[in-house]
Amino acid sequence: MPNPWHKTRRSVERDYKFYDSPRVVHRKITRTTWPYSKDNMERLGLRDLAFMSLMYGSTCRSSELCRYNKRSKEGVLLFSKHSVDKSQFTIEDDLLKFREAIILKRSEPVLDERGSIVYVDGKQQYKTIEDLSKYPTRNEITFPLEGSFNIFTNPIIEYLDTLDDEQELFPFKYRRGWQIVNTVTGEMQHYLRDMGLKFYSRLLDRNLKDLQEFSGHARIQNLMVYLGEGNLEKKIKEVKF
Repeated sequence: MPNPWHKTRRSVERDYKFYDSPRVVHRKITRTTWPYSKDNMERLGLRDLAFMSLMYGSTCRSSELCRYNKRSKEGVLLFSKHSVDKSQFTIEDDLLKFREAIILKRSEPVLDERGSIVYVDGKQQYKTIEDLSKYPTRNEITFPLEGSFNIFTNPIIEYLDTLDDEQELFPFKYRRGWQIVNTVTGEMQHYLRDMGLKFYSRLLDRNLKDLQEFSGHARIQNLMVYLGEGNLEKKIKEVKF
């Protein structure tokens, strides 16, 4: 199935110049399910809901949650990554904790024969990381068991309860994830990450350093697009005249 969002370079600024609250996001991810057979509908429907809930609550990229093949620019397979698995989750202190979530959007400096960083026209040069073990991981990500946000936590826990120890959660690749999200929500996959980052931006009072520590972004400038209009929303509600 062709992915229409890949016809041109994705622009978050162009695609999502709005903010959907957690309640709106939850309505979108629960409005329908993929048309599975009756025998698989309940189990796979729960899996898909857990996938979308985890993507929104963790702000991970789809490729970081499901299976992923990394290729060079020439199309050579560099490595294959499994989906996140059950061993990365634990429950402690009324929290579901998600650990060792990989950050795939990274590169490493190009070094010369002496081990010095290479610059071209004053710009530092980078290359694709070819070893999966060299990619960084996120800080521990927590989901509350109590409170309003547990509408996203509960499907993840329910799905984890159906799996064996260390079993993969989402044994499919990006394209299948896109199909699920698009069919259920009518949006592209990045919608969930985008809305999650905008939610945490508001939760953290638009503190970019705190948001960077949570999200694992390499450059704080890349988070500017997720600030949205949170301060304006708050102030217009409080205005008196």
